[in-house]
Amino acid sequence: MTAGDQNPRVIQLISDLGNGGAQQLLSEMARLWATSVFDYSLIYLRSEEADPRRFEKHGIFPRCVPIRSPFDVTGFCRLYREINRLRPSVLHTHLTGADICGRAIGAWQGIPVVVTALHSLAGHYGVQNPRRYSLRPVLFRQVLPRRFEALVACGKMVHESFRDLSREDLLLRQVANGLSFESVNPLSEVQRHEKRAGLQIADSALVVLCVARLARVKGVDMLIEAAEKLASLAPNACFLVAGDGPERGSLERAIVEAARA
Repeated sequence: MTAGDQNPRVIQLISDLGNGGAQQLLSEMARLWATSVFDYSLIYLRSEEADPRRFEKHGIFPRCVPIRSPFDVTGFCRLYREINRLRPSVLHTHLTGADICGRAIGAWQGIPVVVTALHSLAGHYGVQNPRRYSLRPVLFRQVLPRRFEALVACGKMVHESFRDLSREDLLLRQVANGLSFESVNPLSEVQRHEKRAGLQIADSALVVLCVARLARVKGVDMLIEAAEKLASLAPNACFLVAGDGPERGSLERAIVEAARA
């Protein structure tokens, strides 16, 4: 951006508008963008499970530029032309597909500021195991030239998982999680007893809680497998899963089958 930009144009590019944490973050920011001095646009790449209404109520109207696979050259060219038409001062990418496409386009078009928000641990991008060939991590590494502005890690654990990647040390920034655990008031012993009683959990039980969107990428199925194996080693352990999503039905069936085993 330059001092002469009266209304700098910002594009946020995200892989999809599903119900994940990245999408929730963008929807919560929509009302701020709507009243800001920026000329703001939101582009997403997959129409499945898209819910643009949570943005539209704030006057933000997302545009879908579909890219159906990593090999969809036509879709990529369409996205290239759309971003080139808008000529943003800032391109902010979210989630792997958008990260790869956005950073490549940013390099070729000379966009002044390109920022990538890292919402998942490095292992999710596949960049921690270079010997295991996969198209996604190869592309992800190739589109991280040093001249780009920043990689922004959402939370301490994501930041730590990327710190060992030397190519990104000078680019990596961290923003704190939105929830401060210090601000959450702990339950009293009476409240704790009542909550556990309502869930039929003994006061002496060791509770393992997983709070997640119930999608394959979250690995809740691995927790169920681990709970089944640990049942004999820790008979007082209780595993709870809180959340919803497309995998809820299959996970509920897996829990029932594990209980029968």
